[in-house]
Formats: sequence, C-alpha cells, structure tokens
Amino acid sequence: MQLWRLTMASSLINDGQCVMTIRALGTVVPDSLEAYMRDRISRLSRLGWSFTHVAVEIEHERNPRMADSANRVQVTCRNPHLVVRAEFADVTAAAAFDACLERLHTRLRKLADKDRARRRGRYGRGPWSRCEARGSRLFGEQLQQSRTG
Repeated sequence: MQLWRLTMASSLINDGQCVMTIRALGTVVPDSLEAYMRDRISRLSRLGWSFTHVAVEIEHERNPRMADSANRVQVTCRNPHLVVRAEFADVTAAAAFDACLERLHTRLRKLADKDRARRRGRYGRGPWSRCEARGSRLFGEQLQQSRTG
C-alpha cells in the first residue's frame, strides 16, 4: 500500500490550503497520473464549491474475470458543511478517474442548482415567475381590449 499526501495551494479553497490524499491499493500511481489528477481536481472550483480535503482512492482488482472493471477509483471531497463522493470502475485508472470526476461534477452541479433554487424561493426570479408576469400582463391587455372593443 502506498499513500501520498499532497498539499495543493489552489483555488479550491478560499483562505487556506486543500489537502489532497491519493491512496493506492494494489497498484502504483505514476507521477504523470498524479499530476493529471491534481490538475483535474483543481478545476472543480469553477462550480463555486471550496473544499478542505480531497481523497482519491485507487484500487486494483487482481481477479482476471474482473478485467473490465479492474481499477476502481473513488473521489471524496469535503468541506465543513458537505461531503460529496463518487466512484467508478474501468479498465485503466485514468479512464476510471475521468468517469468518476464526471459523476462528481454532475453531483456538484445538481447541488449548486438546488442551492440556487432554495435561495430564489418559490416565487423568486425564476423562469416561472417571468412567465406568470408575462402571462398576467397579456391577460390584462386582452381584458382591456375586450372592455373597449
């Protein structure tokens, strides 16, 4: 078992450092894959979430019957209020990591949409309130035309 503990000073967290832990079970993580993981995880800040700890687990299955899903990757992102986890298994560790990050990105985007909807409220600035306002205005114009005409 090999365990790397990397400290990233990136835009993942606002006023400190994000600790990234890469844990490999039954395999060795090359430096190129490690740099690729660090780069891809630093892009998660585009969604507006800040994390204090990111854990990446890579496990290699030695069973030859499981060759299609030999490498299982699990990414866990934590901040004081949120824990988001995604997992995927594929032939290579890099492919599994990419698919896992896509799942994580989807979950973070859903959480951001939920958060935005909560802040907006039921009759907030959403598309439905615009449609209702537009509809009521049109209804008022039709009502005036029917009264005058």
